[in-house]
Amino acid sequence: RGERAKRRRPAMAAHRVCVVGGGSFGSVVARVAAAGVKAHPESFQQGIPWWVRRPQLAQEINEKHVNSQYLGTAKLPEALQANTDLREVTKGATICIMGLPGEFLKEALPILDEALDPRCVIVSLIKSLKVDGGKVVPYSDVLAAALSGRPIAALMGPN
Repeated sequence: RGERAKRRRPAMAAHRVCVVGGGSFGSVVARVAAAGVKAHPESFQQGIPWWVRRPQLAQEINEKHVNSQYLGTAKLPEALQANTDLREVTKGATICIMGLPGEFLKEALPILDEALDPRCVIVSLIKSLKVDGGKVVPYSDVLAAALSGRPIAALMGPN
C-alpha cells in the first residue's frame, strides 16, 4: 500500500530561486544558495538567475565566474547566471534572495510584485532601516507591504 500511495502522489514542482543584488552579502549568499540548489536537484530548478545593476559586473560573473569588487578571486558557481533585466530574473521565482540596498528598493518593488510567483518567499538581506515620517521601519515590513502578502524572512549578516 505504501508504495502505491507514493506513486499516486503528484510530484511537487521544483522551486525556482533567484538573487537580486550583486554586493558582498548578496554574492556570498548567492554562492551558498547555488551549493544548496545543486545538492538538492529534486527540490530546486538548477541554475539561479541573478540580477546585478551593472552590465560589466554581469559579464564578469558570467564569463569569469567572479565578482572581483566584492569577493576578489573567489570563484562563483557556473549555476549563477547574472543578468541586468530585473523582470526576467525574477519572473516566476518561488524563492527570492533580496540583497538590494534599501535606497534602490523603491523602484524595484513594482517589478518584483508583478514578476515573482504569488507564493514566492522573500529572503531579505537588507541591513538598513527606513525612516518614514520619523518612524523607523525595518525593510522586511516595507517588503511585506509592497509584495502582496508574500512571506518575508530576514537573514542578518556582517556589515
